[in-house]
Amino acid sequence: AAWGMTLKALRDAGLDGQIAIVDQSPPVGVANIAGNRIDAHADFGPWSEVMEFRGTGRKIFDGSEAGVPTFHGIVVRKAFADRYPEVVEAVL
Repeated sequence: AAWGMTLKALRDAGLDGQIAIVDQSPPVGVANIAGNRIDAHADFGPWSEVMEFRGTGRKIFDGSEAGVPTFHGIVVRKAFADRYPEVVEAVL
C-alpha cells in the first residue's frame, strides 16, 4: 500500500524518476528517519503516527490523498488453511 501510494504521489507531483526509492521495513524506516539517515519514509499506520509522537518525523502526505484503494493482506500458513478452511473462508 505504501509503495503504490508513493509512486502515485510522486507521479502526480511530477517527481517520478527523480527520487531514489529504497525498500525498507517500517521499523527500519522509523529508525533511519530518527537517525537522519534518510530524508523520507513512506509507510502505513501506525508508523507515521509513531514518528510524530516521538518528534522524529512529520507526516506530509496522507495516503487517502492519492485517491487509490489500499490493498492490505492477510496471510496464513498453508497448514493452518488446510486445517481450518472454514476460518479462512469466514475471514475472506
